[in-house]
Amino acid sequence: MLLNKAQFTLSNIFFFTIALVLATVPFDYGINSVSLIFMTIVWVIYALNNKVKCKINGLYPYLILMLLGLLYLSSYFWSIDKDYTLKGLLVKLPLFLFPFIFMTIHLRNAAINFKIVLQLFILSVLIIDMYCFIKSLQHYIIYSDLDIFFYHKLSNNANLNAIYLAYFNAISLIIILTTNILNNKTKSSAIILLLLTFLVLLSSKMVIFSLIAILFTSKLLLAKKSKKLLVLLFLSLTTTLIVLGITSNPIKNRIKEVVHSETQKVLYNKELSDLKVEGISIRLFQYRVLMEIIKENPQKIFNGFGLKAYKLKLNQKYKQYGIYMGNQTLPGISGLDFHNQYISTFLSVGILGCSILLTFLFMALLNGIKRKDEFLFAITGFFILTFLTEMSLETQRGVIVFSIIIMIALNRNQVYFNKEY
Repeated sequence: MLLNKAQFTLSNIFFFTIALVLATVPFDYGINSVSLIFMTIVWVIYALNNKVKCKINGLYPYLILMLLGLLYLSSYFWSIDKDYTLKGLLVKLPLFLFPFIFMTIHLRNAAINFKIVLQLFILSVLIIDMYCFIKSLQHYIIYSDLDIFFYHKLSNNANLNAIYLAYFNAISLIIILTTNILNNKTKSSAIILLLLTFLVLLSSKMVIFSLIAILFTSKLLLAKKSKKLLVLLFLSLTTTLIVLGITSNPIKNRIKEVVHSETQKVLYNKELSDLKVEGISIRLFQYRVLMEIIKENPQKIFNGFGLKAYKLKLNQKYKQYGIYMGNQTLPGISGLDFHNQYISTFLSVGILGCSILLTFLFMALLNGIKRKDEFLFAITGFFILTFLTEMSLETQRGVIVFSIIIMIALNRNQVYFNKEY
């Protein structure tokens, strides 16, 4: 059947490039970077051809996110280590670019196309999941190593960190469970089961906790007919906890690690040369030296040390306490970051930048509550919670997923609740 001419419009091609950028996030960085460049070129042609104008009315969160991106980029001028900052500038560019682009999108054109963008993202996550599973299965058939189906060993099949693959699976679940993106119940149930299975195998406790917490909250606050789903979620959670509690698995082992961390030693000893580089203990140590860095550099509280430049101070603290820094053959603690987006933002661009990030997140959250938009509320809440343990905005994958998904959620909110459309 011949395609309708409308399907070949520049507007549809532009939305396809957005879908391509988001769908290639789980794949190689090079592929994603090429997609991002291609999208930008198509948008410039689209903007010039249609003489688009930025629409600010009702889109104030977009301006706030643009301001955060601009602040990150500007931090180069006051950075204490310009080499560190320069390496991170391109990663932060989408925080400024995507809000600006989405402010030029016509709502009527966006309504149908956003659905396709999200569907392609879910499809790409499922492809990566199945690829990792097949590679693990091949390994298991040869070596009978059951651990290959869990955590980093599973995600490493696609050169992905387990946290990020779990992150993508959780976002896909939120999209499916809070929108009508998949109309077929059988297909929807099968995909949900598959995504949940991989979420458990990847063993990211904070991602799992954030997903469950925000889905319960969104269903209680915003969903009209949520009782059956809440019961199902509760039973699923209870069953999962029981199974994890009575069996030996990576999640149970990681919980034990929290319990047995060397708390007293990490918080009070002045010499820590025997401290393990990985685990909960090193995270506690980082919070200890965070307080020391702030106390020793009060003049940096307002605007920070510059994008990523605070790593210079962090490495100095590692050396001060005698923690193994690593060498060419055996990695150490050198360069190990905080695993907390709020702390990273605060140290990079100070209270000013952290306040802008929090303002944007809470504006989006309140927008979701006000409009009873379950998707906007759930996805924003998920980002808020996961930022406590993951630095999603410090990597290309994290920035692009956050920027596009949150922009779609906000723009979709305008589509559904703007009377003109």
